Amino acid sequence: MFWKRFFIVIGILVILAFIAQLLAAPYVKNMVIKGLKKSLGVDVTIGDCAVSVLKRKVILDDVTVLNPEKKDDYLLKAKEITVNFYLLPSLFNKYILDNITMTGPEVILYLDEAGKLKVPQLKKGDGAKKTGELVFKRFSIRNGNFKFIDEKVSKPATITQFSSIDCEIVNSISLSDRTVITSINAKGDIEGQGKFSVDGKGRFVEKPMSFDGNIKIESLPIPKFSVYYSKFLPVKVSKGNLFIDTKAGCDKGGLDVKSDVSIKDLELEPIGDPTQTVFFELKTSDVIAFLKDENGTVKFSFRISGDLSKPEFNWGAEMGKALTNAMIKSFTDGVLRNPAKVGEAISNTGEKIGNMIGGDTGEAVKKIGDKINKALEKIKGK
Repeated sequence: MFWKRFFIVIGILVILAFIAQLLAAPYVKNMVIKGLKKSLGVDVTIGDCAVSVLKRKVILDDVTVLNPEKKDDYLLKAKEITVNFYLLPSLFNKYILDNITMTGPEVILYLDEAGKLKVPQLKKGDGAKKTGELVFKRFSIRNGNFKFIDEKVSKPATITQFSSIDCEIVNSISLSDRTVITSINAKGDIEGQGKFSVDGKGRFVEKPMSFDGNIKIESLPIPKFSVYYSKFLPVKVSKGNLFIDTKAGCDKGGLDVKSDVSIKDLELEPIGDPTQTVFFELKTSDVIAFLKDENGTVKFSFRISGDLSKPEFNWGAEMGKALTNAMIKSFTDGVLRNPAKVGEAISNTGEKIGNMIGGDTGEAVKKIGDKINKALEKIKGK
């Protein structure tokens, strides 16, 4: 008799739990739609919504965040968003949600003609209680796509496509000082040919900020992005694939970023008269030639260091050496053609290049320019 009643009670509880989940799904769906509208000022549509209280999980299908500035357009679409939640706040009231997973998301981001990102402005509610420093413990993206539309750099806008994006962001708490440590691991494709990867961790919430990590870009087609650099070069890049390996570190606001760059299969086309295409008053073809290695690959490096709010940019020794050699070649060619006009021009070029490169390498270039000028003055009998 006892077991009969026991199983009847269990059956009733299961039925009630099932009914509760059916009733909870519309409530959660409506809550999400209203919450995003109130906090971000955007309209959201959701297909199906499933809630499992026992598994502490909410599944949203066919989610679309509409673009408030462009009719019939969207900021984000996702085939599925799965949220695992805590029934109670976690340790130190830091985590509100456990895991968030977005499957097949598509994101569109616009940069307008004024250089401002078109994103919804977060609205801060009056008298809202602080619920914790973190919104989630783990955020994952599976097979995502991202489209960046740059309306500032060109008309029509330049569109860059990122695809096959897998990303995982994990927040954890250091028990020693209760600070939040965020680790990021991401990879994907750029324009269907290039690839990128990000791997790092840091304390991004605390001030001053600290982090370290690696960023890599491989086989990125340079001609596709000519609108970003063509205004600064007297030549057109007709072919070439870009590779960048960056190691970035920041210790309590002290930034140190070192990047090694290589360009494979580079081919240039001069704009206008080939003899007049110059880079800091030097022939671009000469500078490129001195940057190439024995395999014909252009290699150089640069460094960004100093205070995070006002970092300094410095070219690596490779660029300094190439510009110096090009300057010497320019000096030699100039002496043969018109020695009377070479000295001062070379000295001025050395000064400009030295200031551009910066650091010890830049000072060395300046000294070489001065030495060449003095040598030429002796030749001219001054």
